[in-house]
Amino acid sequence: QLINIRKQKTRMLGMKGQIGAVKTQTTTMQASMNMAQTMKTTAGVMGQMNKQMNPQEMAKVMQGFERESAKMDMTGEMMEDTLDAALGDSEDEEESNQVMWLSPGTLVSFLR
Repeated sequence: QLINIRKQKTRMLGMKGQIGAVKTQTTTMQASMNMAQTMKTTAGVMGQMNKQMNPQEMAKVMQGFERESAKMDMTGEMMEDTLDAALGDSEDEEESNQVMWLSPGTLVSFLR
């Protein structure tokens, strides 16, 4: 009888391992089904987007954006250069006319 109990215990452990493997396979199959469903939905959405969006038209829009952005950058640089030329010189002259000396504990300013 003790031998039969040991055999039954061994068989039960084997069945437990098989049930665990079946559970793992079931979980894997469920994950695969979910992934397939998601891919199906994604493919549908991508198809709809391709129907709505014209790649050639989008390329033209992007080129126009690049062109206008470059124009804006150049205009900004020109305005900055103009303002620097108009306002920057007077500040530079004032700074170059004034010499600062730092002595121990005092700040002395002289005009040239």
